[in-house]
Amino acid sequence: MTAGIGVMGAGTAHAAPSNSVTAICGSGYKWVDTYPVSYRSVSGTVFQLGQAVLAYNPANGNNCAYTFKQNIADRNNFYGHPTWTGIKLISEGSTWTPNYGNFSYYAGPVYRYGKNRAVKLVADVGIYKNESWAHLATGWEHGG
Repeated sequence: MTAGIGVMGAGTAHAAPSNSVTAICGSGYKWVDTYPVSYRSVSGTVFQLGQAVLAYNPANGNNCAYTFKQNIADRNNFYGHPTWTGIKLISEGSTWTPNYGNFSYYAGPVYRYGKNRAVKLVADVGIYKNESWAHLATGWEHGG
């Protein structure tokens, strides 16, 4: 698990987009993987608050990642409201590219060159007033 948040990116407002790779990353990007961003409540119930999405563009060798908040009925106090949300992406031999802030729908996209390189993701989604949050940290994945 990766420790720390890293450098914070400026929090810019995002409209509620379609959760499609090309809508968020741009043309030429293809879906690679999706990771649940979840937390366990005090009672032990697991809530998936969002998804971290990894995409790749074979034409330019770049990876794209973003964290998309989910609109779930019993936790609707964070979707569409600014809460701490973020994504960090690193490929082997590079440095972290972060985008963290108080976002209403998603964080990112962030890009890292990654042809024939494994990548790691770190993602967070906060709940109303950032009383708690879900966290995800992957290991090295999808190497060439």
